[in-house]
Amino acid sequence: MYHEYESGRTIAEIARKYRLSPQAVAARFRKLGLAVTAANTVRSENGRSRQCAAAQLALTATTVPELRAVLELRVQHPDLTLADLAAKHDPPLTKSAYWSRLRRALRAADDTSSGDAGADRRPRVASTPSETGALPPSRVASQDETTSGAREEDLS
Repeated sequence: MYHEYESGRTIAEIARKYRLSPQAVAARFRKLGLAVTAANTVRSENGRSRQCAAAQLALTATTVPELRAVLELRVQHPDLTLADLAAKHDPPLTKSAYWSRLRRALRAADDTSSGDAGADRRPRVASTPSETGALPPSRVASQDETTSGAREEDLS
């Protein structure tokens, strides 16, 4: 059973195969003195490795110094948590601030690599009424003008 776990199967998959509860499988492994990592730990490690690979690619596309700093920290320290990386930043950041910068850097690099600069994520905001198709105030009828010319049968 443990060989299957080491080869990449989850405890839940092994439990289904042998018709045991996941807790029973984990307890057997621990009783035999075998290492069992929690599912959250495995997910965190997988997420960190994906994030490091994405940060490595983003470093080639990003020129903004603040964003490069967070990307370089992620690449240099792939085993650290976001809180630890935030503390290592100069000046130190909160975990939330570090994650926001990292997310922004990864998105910016993704947008530049796709070539459309994120057109599918953020629609362009029109800056003038003619671009939006809106009527200028002089052409918009007031509420009084629209109801005063209405026929009586339309109102009933």
